[in-house]
Amino acid sequence: MYFNEFIGFKYQTKVRASLSNTKYHPYHMHKNAIEIIVVLDGEVDIFDSTLHRPLSAGDIYIFNAKEGHKLSSNIHNIILTVHIDIDFFSEAFPDLVDAYFLCDSYASKEKDSSDLYQLRFLLSKLFFEYSSDSVNDFNLNASTKEIISLLIKKYSNYYYATNYTGRYEMHRKIEMAPYTNENNRTYRIINYIYDHCKEEISLSDIAQMEFLSTAYLSRYIKNNAGLSFTELLSLARCDEAELLLINTQKSIDEIAMELGFANRYHLCKNFKKWFGKTPSNYRKNVLADLSGSTKIINLDFDYGEAIKTLNAYLDGYLKSIS
Repeated sequence: MYFNEFIGFKYQTKVRASLSNTKYHPYHMHKNAIEIIVVLDGEVDIFDSTLHRPLSAGDIYIFNAKEGHKLSSNIHNIILTVHIDIDFFSEAFPDLVDAYFLCDSYASKEKDSSDLYQLRFLLSKLFFEYSSDSVNDFNLNASTKEIISLLIKKYSNYYYATNYTGRYEMHRKIEMAPYTNENNRTYRIINYIYDHCKEEISLSDIAQMEFLSTAYLSRYIKNNAGLSFTELLSLARCDEAELLLINTQKSIDEIAMELGFANRYHLCKNFKKWFGKTPSNYRKNVLADLSGSTKIINLDFDYGEAIKTLNAYLDGYLKSIS
């Protein structure tokens, strides 16, 4: 098994849609692709880095590029999985390169939202076009662009908040309208922190860039992102540490030095805050999951039932807008 999982795109339009009954899919990520799963039937547990999310029928979850995750289930399920290549669509959607998408439908407030109905509809439509006996690349391309447009418009606004255990989680901002100056500034700042997290950047650097006072910017970041500048920088560096832990053989000391942490202890303290484990334990657990004895396990499922559910998503959305 490989942490960086290869995706085979068989058409000119670099998108892939498949159905499965997933019992186990070990830790993996996609270096330059978005993975969207729709639970059509049953239940599945997803582990996004170290956070555990139980999903049920109707739920949608989005794994962004370079986001480690695994899937596991002890009961029957049917899952639609869609992969979208970022490079292929970045010319039409320049914002796609830096965008981060979030769908937290497992929260009850999201379960029956009109946005979710529309996303299910578009993903179902894409599957039927992808699995057609006579695939039309033009239609496939157009349908994928519809999905990306909706993701950018409705699923790219998020904030951080603590959960009942005291750990931070990301939540979708449903009430905020996209493409506002304030909204753009928030994510522009977050992207800047991620892009430059290996460097010695400061709050005053960003304040100068945004033509704001340091005090105002500090309050602004906390109010709009839910985290302080220092916390965002720590999280960005720990996200980079996660990739280095799995994709390289660098020592913890080497990773700490590369990412700007004062020492190994400082990295371990910050990493445990965000991932709930020390870097050594995280590396050990993921590598054990990727050992030669660990395999993808998909079971048989009723294809007709899957098609029935996908058609229901199509009909349900069309009725809701008629």
